[in-house]
Amino acid sequence: MKKNKEKEALMEQVLNQRKSRTISAINAQSYLKKSGRNLDENPAVSPSAQIDLLKQLKQQNEELRQISQNQLGFSEEDYQRLKQEIMQDFGCSFDEDKKGPMQEKNLASIRSAFAAIEKELNQEILGQKSFLHQLCLAFQRPFVLGVQPNLPLTSFVLGGPEGTGRHSALKKIIGLLKKYGFLKNPDYYVLDMAIYPSKEQEALFLQDLYMGLQSESDVICVEHAAQGYPLFLYQLNELVVTGKMNLSKRYADHSQGKLIEASGGLLKSAVSSFSGAGKIFVFLAQNDPSSLIEAFGSNFSQGIHDCIMTEPLNSDALALILEHELDNLKRRCSDQLQIELIVTESAKKWLLMQSDPSRGVKSIQEWIEKSYQNFAEIRMNRSDADRIQAIFSADSEISLQIDGKTHSLQSSMIQNESDHLLELRQQLHEIVGLKEVKQYLFSLEELVQVQKIRKKRGLKVPEISKHMIFTGNPGTGKTTIARLIAQMMKAMGVLSSGQLIEVTRADLVGRYVGHTAPQTMQIVRSALGGVLFIDEAYSLYRGKEDTFGLEAIDTLVKAMEDYRDDLIIILAGYSKEMKDFLQANSGLQSRFPNQIEFPDYSAEELVEIAQSIARSKEYQIDVDCLSALHMYFEGVKKKSGRSFGNGRVARNVVEQAILNQSGRILREPDQPLDLLIMQDFNLNS
Repeated sequence: MKKNKEKEALMEQVLNQRKSRTISAINAQSYLKKSGRNLDENPAVSPSAQIDLLKQLKQQNEELRQISQNQLGFSEEDYQRLKQEIMQDFGCSFDEDKKGPMQEKNLASIRSAFAAIEKELNQEILGQKSFLHQLCLAFQRPFVLGVQPNLPLTSFVLGGPEGTGRHSALKKIIGLLKKYGFLKNPDYYVLDMAIYPSKEQEALFLQDLYMGLQSESDVICVEHAAQGYPLFLYQLNELVVTGKMNLSKRYADHSQGKLIEASGGLLKSAVSSFSGAGKIFVFLAQNDPSSLIEAFGSNFSQGIHDCIMTEPLNSDALALILEHELDNLKRRCSDQLQIELIVTESAKKWLLMQSDPSRGVKSIQEWIEKSYQNFAEIRMNRSDADRIQAIFSADSEISLQIDGKTHSLQSSMIQNESDHLLELRQQLHEIVGLKEVKQYLFSLEELVQVQKIRKKRGLKVPEISKHMIFTGNPGTGKTTIARLIAQMMKAMGVLSSGQLIEVTRADLVGRYVGHTAPQTMQIVRSALGGVLFIDEAYSLYRGKEDTFGLEAIDTLVKAMEDYRDDLIIILAGYSKEMKDFLQANSGLQSRFPNQIEFPDYSAEELVEIAQSIARSKEYQIDVDCLSALHMYFEGVKKKSGRSFGNGRVARNVVEQAILNQSGRILREPDQPLDLLIMQDFNLNS
């Protein structure tokens, strides 16, 4: 009973304080009118007016604290505990201790603080002076011009090439804004729209967005916006432009920001709309932001106050970045490896030559990391733990000199693409048949090489689709060629990792409504950097009623556009079925211009394949068997028709012969272990 009376007493004080604040707000408005500023006519509250209001609120909150402690005899712990209980019991909060992002700063102090912020940014983010200036202006805007009630503080777009420092600059400036008292939190909340490609992710999208709006982060960073479901983009647009996003259903805040769909009538914590008031929205765009703006719609620009672009890094900027990264490398070597590193001009020049300007900072950082890993390996192989001096140079070759001894880093620092490509070409040559397929792959390699030359000379590089369709019967080498394509594209720098992910309809299509798009996207993400090989792809389309299959196709088509720079999709299947499949979906046909037919192997080629398989297992086929094998393959091919297994038939014949030879060797131990003779083959069927 005593506890309830204490809460009621404190609640009465809270309500009285609210009345006082209302009167204070009226007085503040009167003050603004006298000074020539009318809140009704001009809803943008100036910083000086905000300072007056914040001072009054702060003073009243302190008075409330004194009331709770002195008149009711509460300790600070009691005060905090009762605030939490009042929040739960009455659904309201009266804590004004946490400062909002609009701090008590006049125009001069704001400009001075942002000048210091810009200076610190330029010390960390190199080669982007103009971009950083524009970024500071974008964040400074709401603190100078004032804030529209019920609207986000500001919203803007960051665009530019990969590796030019957009993420680093954003993270750094938010930390500095916290340091200088403009923001409450040094981190930003990420909303990745690629996670919500279809309507089925609505609950997940709303939950994640709600968490961001309720979080302590002042900044919400929206990534991969163009990959999100159009309805969700419309809702985000509404939030940015109007400050409010209406929901089609009623929800309840269950606990700690977790939304659940409301089924009852009256709810204390019903949520029917989201508010973006007080937040800063940053939309990241890859290169030209026009595709992002197009995805949101024309009125998106009404809520966007700035569109800021990073610049491609030139040679001077790359040199500055390299110096900065080398300073960090020296510190790491000194602190962690006990190595005093001296970097020569020759090493700097060599590292710059290895870097790829199109990948910006990432390219340099990768080479610096390779260097550090090599230094660490050398250090671990030394028996002593004393501090040593090392010279990093590239006179005749890249090396590290310690105590007069030269440690070559050439082989481990450089992945020799030309040697690797030669090895892959040799593997391609050794594959039996497939003359037209090989010619296509060699022409694709030549195209990539010419594109690299054009890029180095500053010429435009036309975008050419590398997605393919392989048609033909099973066993004609489609998977083998797909694997070689993945490795060759990795060796040439077209793909980042070069893995082959082989799937069928069962891997892409979910069992329940809403499962297909996320399941397909999970497969796509596992294939990023390599090749996604979809066997029997025609099974994805079983008619217009097959909504699951159509959803998988739509998701794949979208992924092809979103990840065209680091993903190759290959569809494979029977020639006739794939032709019907493409006619049923004309959009696919235009996106897969490279259609390659894998013909059935001839009997001569199957004999060669059988010999190749035997050699790979360290066996050889007796020459007396070759004619019989030729006749056997011809007979099986005529008899089987379309169901002929091609290369798999040759593999099965050889593997059966090896089994038969094992029994023969045990009966006749003196016979050669590596020779397959006529007796070992079952060629009667």
